[in-house]
Amino acid sequence: MFLRTCTVRVILFVIVASALSACETSGMQSTPTIATLTAAHPSPSLPAMTTATAKPPRTSPTPTLESLGTPIEPLVTAPRILLHSWSPDGKFLAYWTFTQEEVAADYTYPPGTLNFLNIGNGQICQPPKPVGYPYSGTSPIAWQPDGRILVITAGEVLLGRPCQQDFADVTGRLPGVLGIAIASPDDTVWLLSNEKGYSLYLPETQALREVAGTVGGSNTGYSWSPGRSRLGITGALDDAKAATWVIDVQTGTVADEIEWRYRSAEGNFAGPIWLSESQLLIQATVDQGPLLLTVGQGVAPIVTKLFGVPGKPDCPDTNSCDVFRLASGATVRDTQAFHIALFDAGDTHSPQTVLLYHSESGEVERLPSSTAGFSPDGRWLIVQSSISTTQGERFQIGLRPVDPPGSETRPLIDIESSSLPLWSADSSLLVSGTPDGLTVFSADGQRVSSWTAAGYALEPGLWSPDGKYLTVRADPQSLTLPPQGEFLSAVQVR
Repeated sequence: MFLRTCTVRVILFVIVASALSACETSGMQSTPTIATLTAAHPSPSLPAMTTATAKPPRTSPTPTLESLGTPIEPLVTAPRILLHSWSPDGKFLAYWTFTQEEVAADYTYPPGTLNFLNIGNGQICQPPKPVGYPYSGTSPIAWQPDGRILVITAGEVLLGRPCQQDFADVTGRLPGVLGIAIASPDDTVWLLSNEKGYSLYLPETQALREVAGTVGGSNTGYSWSPGRSRLGITGALDDAKAATWVIDVQTGTVADEIEWRYRSAEGNFAGPIWLSESQLLIQATVDQGPLLLTVGQGVAPIVTKLFGVPGKPDCPDTNSCDVFRLASGATVRDTQAFHIALFDAGDTHSPQTVLLYHSESGEVERLPSSTAGFSPDGRWLIVQSSISTTQGERFQIGLRPVDPPGSETRPLIDIESSSLPLWSADSSLLVSGTPDGLTVFSADGQRVSSWTAAGYALEPGLWSPDGKYLTVRADPQSLTLPPQGEFLSAVQVR
C-alpha cells in the first residue's frame, strides 16, 4: 500500500518496526528484507574505506518536555481509527473507523467504514459505495494529482471528488484491477495489482502498461527510485526465499532480479532502499548482512566491503540470542551522494555502535548509538541510545547533520518509547512522542510546539503534503474513559 508519509529511513519487519520506525503506515505496516543472496552476480566496485570516530553527544541534560503541551481537541471519535492518506492538496484526509462490534471481532478482518475529512470545515463524508479496509497489502483507493480519488469496490471502479456527487464509473479503464500496490510520490504513476500480475497506470493520460514476466510473491513491498524511473518490488517466494525485482517504468520490463533468504517474521516486506537510479539497498541477510545491488552489475555484501566488519555480529550465546546486521540508507537530495548506517538489531548484547558510511569519501564513522535513521532529504541523522534507569529503560534521541563527518550530535529528547521521530516531507520539522503528549521540533533541534491529552497516549500519524498539518491519534490509557475509545485530530503546525 502506498502512503503519503515521510519518515526516517529505517524499515524493519512489523515485529521490529514498532521499536525502530517512526512511520505509522496508515494501518499497513512495512517490514524489511533479511536474506542470503543466491543469484550469481559479480560485486560492483565501491569506494575505498577509511574510518573515523564521531564526536560524542553533548553531556548537557536532555530535555524531557513534560507538561509543556497545549490540550488537543478531537475531530473524530471511534472505537478504532486507522489512517490512510492525505489528498495531494492537503484538503482531505482518508481514514477508516470501526464499530465496537467490529473491534471485538477483528480476527474476522471487518471492513470498517471509509471516511473523508475536510480539514478546512470539518465535514466528514463517505464514498458512494462501501469500501473495506485493505488487509491484503494493496489499497482500494488512490489519489490523483487533481485531488480526485479512485475507489475500488465490489468489482466497480469509481472516480470522483470527496464529499461531492460527481463519482463516475470508470471500470472499463482498468479491467481486472484488484488494488493499487503503490503510487509515485507525485501520484502520476500507479502500480496496479490485477488478475494477471501487475500493470503501470498513468492517471493523467489513462495509459496502461503491463509489467512483463512473473513478478512479486507474498508479503510484497514496493519502493520508487529517486527519479521515479525504476520501481523496486520485494516478495516472499517459498522455503524462506525472497526476491527483489527492479522494474523499468517506461517499458514495464524487469531490469534486474536477485533471490535471497529472509528471516521468519510476520508482516509485509518493505521495498528496497534506493540510493540512486541504479543502486539500491537490501537491508539485511541471514549470513552476509545487508546487500548493495547495482542494476545490471551485481551485488556486494556491504558489511565486509564498505564497513570492514564480519557479516554476523558477535553473540555471547548462539542458542539464546538473535542478533543480525541491519542497514538504513538515504540519498542526499539533489546530489549524487548517499550514506548508509549499519547497526545490530534483535536481541543485542554487544556495545552500542552505529557505523556511518559516506559515499563521497568512503569514510566510516563510529557513533555511540544503537539505532539511526535519516531525514527524507538525507541531510540529517537521528540517533538513538538506550539507557537503564531506576524507572526502567529509556531512550535518548539525538540529532546531527550527516555531513561533514564528525559533526556534533545535539541531544533532542529522552522518551520511554523506542520509536524514532517522524519527519515532515521537506525535512524541516520532526515530531516525537513525549511522556505526556507530542512535541514538534525544527531540523536544528529547537522545540516548535507541543500537545497533550489527559488520559490518552498520543501517536503522531501523517504529515500533510505541505507540512502544515499533522494528524494525531489518541488511544485511551484507562478503561474508565468514555466508551467511544480512540480519537483523531489534526493540529496545525505552521
